[in-house]
Parts: sequence; structure tokens; C-alpha cells
Amino acid sequence: MFALFIRSRSTVESLQLKLNPNYSRGVINPLFNDAVARSLRELRTDMLYKSFELPGSLYLYPQLETLILEKLSFVDIPSKVYLIGVKKLHLLSVRFSSDESVTKLLSICPLLEDLAVRRSLYTNVMIFNIDVPTLKSLSIDNSSGKSRPEGVHGFVINAPSLTCFNIKDTFSNYLRFGNMPELVKASVNIVCDQPEDILGSLATTRYLSLRFQSLYFPLATSFLFLDHLELYSFPSKWCYLLKDTPILRVLKLSITSVDILHLKLNPSFSGTDINPLVNDAVARSLRELRIDMLYISFELPESLYVYPQLETLILEKLSLVDIPSNASLIGVKKLKLLSVRFSSDESVIKLLSICPLLEDLVVRRSLYTKVMIFTIDVPTLKTLYIDDSYGKSRPEGVHGFVINAPSLRCFNIKGSFSNYLRFGNMAELVKASVNIVCDQPEDILGSLVSTRYLSLCLQSPYLSLATSFLFLDHLELYSYPSQWCSLLKDAPKL
Repeated sequence: MFALFIRSRSTVESLQLKLNPNYSRGVINPLFNDAVARSLRELRTDMLYKSFELPGSLYLYPQLETLILEKLSFVDIPSKVYLIGVKKLHLLSVRFSSDESVTKLLSICPLLEDLAVRRSLYTNVMIFNIDVPTLKSLSIDNSSGKSRPEGVHGFVINAPSLTCFNIKDTFSNYLRFGNMPELVKASVNIVCDQPEDILGSLATTRYLSLRFQSLYFPLATSFLFLDHLELYSFPSKWCYLLKDTPILRVLKLSITSVDILHLKLNPSFSGTDINPLVNDAVARSLRELRIDMLYISFELPESLYVYPQLETLILEKLSLVDIPSNASLIGVKKLKLLSVRFSSDESVIKLLSICPLLEDLVVRRSLYTKVMIFTIDVPTLKTLYIDDSYGKSRPEGVHGFVINAPSLRCFNIKGSFSNYLRFGNMAELVKASVNIVCDQPEDILGSLVSTRYLSLCLQSPYLSLATSFLFLDHLELYSYPSQWCSLLKDAPKL
């Protein structure tokens, strides 16, 4: 059975043949020759997995623009022939005699702009080598099958003029993409062993839809022209996927569950852009949120308040808008404030007070941070890390930290600019690392007496009173002025 579609009585613009294995070349060729004589522009042949040889009348015929071959075994092409007019070629479940046969077919299409390849169990090519300088659009589908075939198999693509690229591939184990400097739009859904190589080839695109299944951590990639991004997978280690996206306007997440959402946004983003992303992630069981706003104002979305599944909140390089009076971050156990600006010292107290389960706190102070006294009054806190080492000189006025964390077990502070430090009782403290310039060394040491592991670098002009460390097992000293000879009055377990 065959179907012949004639769109004009005098010409044959499109010829589609769907043939069973009983048809021979002697039956098919007259149909082709007649269509060629009637200005054939598009040819589609479906042979139901039988050998097929292109009729000689198609070679050096300039009017054939589209050639679609499906479910057939392609006979090798003679030498010194060309498909000089073909701009669109579809190879849908086509068997070739060798990998080189694919290369040969593509090489005789000097004007080829649009290529579609659908691989199947019937396709016996190991490596599809697509080296087409004129190619503008490429679509690859290698998703049919139950398991990866044996051996090395995949695609090598060299298409420097490509502007549109679509690949869906769950079976290749070898993918190599060359430079695509003209790429505008890409959709990539693959299992990939070299994610950084793939991403590097997509760096110029403006519209990117990405679904990666990879066991490896991708290196950070700059997408300087990316305007629109859709993510369909977001493994936990991919938080640094986008190193630089200065003009990104649209980010869509189409993920069944979102454990981690990391947004590194330029100043053009507003709350109306961010809130839908966060709200969608909350609806998909968000557990960790990281937002880096590059020093612009940010207001926590209301969907985060009274949302029990958010355990980790990381805010970096942003100016935090005051929190509403009735807000609560009831699930947050880990909070990082990395170069965050607050409207006042009281705003810090307010933020910490709405985290009733907070156990892990990190504070990194910088020139951008304008809080004078960080008051950390958190009864549930178990781990505290403070970094106040950024800057050239101490700011004016009284500034520093007041810490009341009676449940603290691990404490790390590095600070060379604070002039006011007050530590409350830390009866549960097990491990401490203290590297500070300090005017009240005895007060600091007195708060550390219960620790078992102590790393100490104190820069102080004052004599420290002798302190008892009854539980101290391990001590590291990075400064030891001569006047401190009586630092350890009693350390029986050291």
C-alpha cells in the first residue's frame, strides 16, 4: 500500500510513500521519477524496515528541499553524487551499513539547515558524527529502548552555525558537542557523564530548557546572554550551576520535588519575579533556600512563614526588609547570614526570635553590613560560626557581638574588627576555635571553660587571669605572649 499526496494537478510538491516489504525498487522508482518531473519538493519514504536506495533521479536535482526517511535500511550512496537542494533531512529509525555512511550522507547535502535524528533499537550506528557547517536546527531523539546498548555509542556534533538545538537522550554514553557560538535556543534532556562539557557548548544561548541526569558535579558556567531558563531537574549539588547570568529575566522550575533552591540574581530582579519561584518550590517540599541578591533589597516571601519543611535558609549579599510581627520560620534549623544588611540592630534580634528550632547559625560580617551590635540570644543554638575579618580597619563606635547560647556545643569565631564582645555561659560547649582581637580576654576564656577541644589565637594587650579548663583534652595555641604563662591554672585532662 502506498499513499500519494498531490497538492497541485500539474505539480507534485509532496510525495509520501508508506510501503510494505513486498514492494521492489522497480515499482518505487517510476513513482519517484514522475514526481521529480512534476517539481517534487518534499519526499517521505517509510519502508517498514526494508532496504532502500535513493533513486538516481534525486541526485543533482535542485528542487528537492525536504527528505524524510523512516524505518528503512539505507543502502550506501554512490560516489560523486549530491543532494544539492536538500535543506531539511529527517532520519527516523534508519539503519546504515556503518558509522561512515551517516557521515557520507550528510556530506552530500551542501545546503542542509534542518536535521532530525531519531534513534531506535533498529538503528545500528554507534557514533553519529554530525559535522555540518551550514546546520541551523538540530533535533535528536535517542529515548527509545529499555537499556543502554553495549560499547561506546552516542553523538559527536560540530555545527558552528546552529541556532536551535533539541536533544532527548537517555542511552548515549558518549556525547561531544563542539562550539555553538550562534546558538539561541536549546532544550537538553540527557544522561550525561561530562556535564561541564555540555554546558560549555550552550553558553551563548538565550533560551535554555535543561534536564540533566548526571553523577558528576558540573563546574560553574557563565551564561552571559541567557534570558530564559527552565529547569526540570535540580540535584542538591548543582547550587552553583549558573556562575554568571547578568541578563536572566525568567526562571521556571518544573520539578516534582525541590529539595534545594539557589537563586543568584542580578539587580533587575524584583519581588514579583522571585516570589512565584519560591512559592512553587514551597509547593514542591522545599527544604533549603539560598538567595544571593547582589546587594539589593529583599523581603522574605509570605509562603515561607509557618511553613514547617524549610530547614535551611541562606541569605547572601542582600538588604533584608523588616519581618512582619506575626511571622515565624517554624522549621528553620540552619541559618546563614552572609554579608546581609539590616535596617537596625533590633532587626537581627527579630529574625533570630522567629526561628524557635534554630540550631546552626553562621554570620559573616562585611563593609556592607551596618549592624553595630549583633545580639545572638538563641537558647536552642548548638553551632555558631562568626566571621568578622572582612575590612581594612575597625569602624567607628561600639560594635561587636553579644552571645547568649547556653546550649552551644561548637563555636567558631574569627574577628579582627569588633571592640565589644560579650559571651554568656556556654555550659554545653565541646569544641571552640577563637581567633580575635580582644580587650577582655578573661571574660572570653571564662565562657570557654567547659570545652574539650580549643583552638586559641587571642590578640590582647591585657594580662589574662588564670583560667581553669577542667575538661580540656586538646589545645592549639596560635599566640602565646610571655605574660600568659599562667593561662592554664588547671587542665588535668589535657
